[in-house]
Amino acid sequence: MDQPPQHAPSRRRTRDRLSPATAISVASAVFLLSAGAWYLFQYYRDIRSTEMVLSGHRGNVTLLSWSADGAILLSMDDGRTGADSTRAEVIVWDTKAGSKFCSLSTHGLFPEAAALSPRGSIAVCAMRDPAAVESSVIGFFDARRGTLITDVRLRSGAVSRVLFSPRGTRFAVFSDGITIWDVKTRSCIDSMRIVDVLFGFDCVFRGEDALPAAGRHGDTLLLFDALRHSRRAV
Repeated sequence: MDQPPQHAPSRRRTRDRLSPATAISVASAVFLLSAGAWYLFQYYRDIRSTEMVLSGHRGNVTLLSWSADGAILLSMDDGRTGADSTRAEVIVWDTKAGSKFCSLSTHGLFPEAAALSPRGSIAVCAMRDPAAVESSVIGFFDARRGTLITDVRLRSGAVSRVLFSPRGTRFAVFSDGITIWDVKTRSCIDSMRIVDVLFGFDCVFRGEDALPAAGRHGDTLLLFDALRHSRRAV
């Protein structure tokens, strides 16, 4: 009687086991890669959600001024150059919507400097009148509509800067002197001549009642307080 064929005993396959140290290293590497990928995802998502392109200027942008909450932006360019030259343009933007509120109606005058009030409701623009080269026009504008509220003449040289105080009750205009203006009455309340300051002039409001400034004349650094008419050399 034939016997059934006998099969060789089967051998169980054994899997190679990782040592504890190797397992910990692999787990750490996977964790670090996952964390890095998540960080990059969040980073690029935030960039894509915050980037914004505001188009409208025809020349190079030379000035930016923000409202205190960052929701409104004022920008000024230098106009086109060459044969197609134009006067500078001042634009007010809605940064939340990424759209243009308006352009300031300068009525044929040439903007030199501008600033936006902390609340973003008023824009002040210093403009040059070609018919009266020895004076500037300080225009008060509705920042949302771009319409001129009123303007005043200022006998001065070219205006280099306009600066609001922190609460927006005053602003300063800088040319060959400093003039301090009251926003509510739209009138000049103080002035100080600084014609001997030639280089590096700068300033900042300290509250509503102090305007420290500094400038270099030769090798001497001059410190000012325009609201107190004080000056000292350093």
